[in-house]
Amino acid sequence: IIVARILGQEGFGELGIIQSTVGMFGVFAGFGLGMTATKYVAEFRAKDPPKAGRVIALSNLVSIVSGGVMSLILVFLASWLATHTLAAPDLARLLQIAAGLLFLGALNGAQIGSLAGFEAFRTIARVNLWAGVANFPLIVLGVYLAGITGAVWGLVAGMLVNSILNHVAINDETKRMGITV
Repeated sequence: IIVARILGQEGFGELGIIQSTVGMFGVFAGFGLGMTATKYVAEFRAKDPPKAGRVIALSNLVSIVSGGVMSLILVFLASWLATHTLAAPDLARLLQIAAGLLFLGALNGAQIGSLAGFEAFRTIARVNLWAGVANFPLIVLGVYLAGITGAVWGLVAGMLVNSILNHVAINDETKRMGITV
């Protein structure tokens, strides 16, 4: 509500367009790694811990590569997309900034999948709570300081906080289970 009030109807709509476009690319960037990590970490965490560690490492690596590739594609296509698809050339720079959101979102999906494979649902909820608590002031402060550009940077910063918290949680779970990633 605060962000919508500060940005106004048009600015808030533009922010929604940016998020929707990143979400569309996110389907490809995620590569289905969250579900894959969940299945194999759950299957191997007790009976073959080294294999579970390799699954976590591989899903993180593939998410970094696929997220990076899709983010680069978004950066390079941003101007064309903004002009020809969205009919709003001024959104090109915002799409380029939002590529960071795309990259971190892909990584986040793999991380949450690994945590779900550990059945660490309370941990996932706790991480999401703290990420949400951090996200709110980051976005509001970003909007207050820099309008819609600040909102997009706030979203990226919030996703970075989420990824860091997930990384810490995965480290805790792997230590608890005696798994080396």
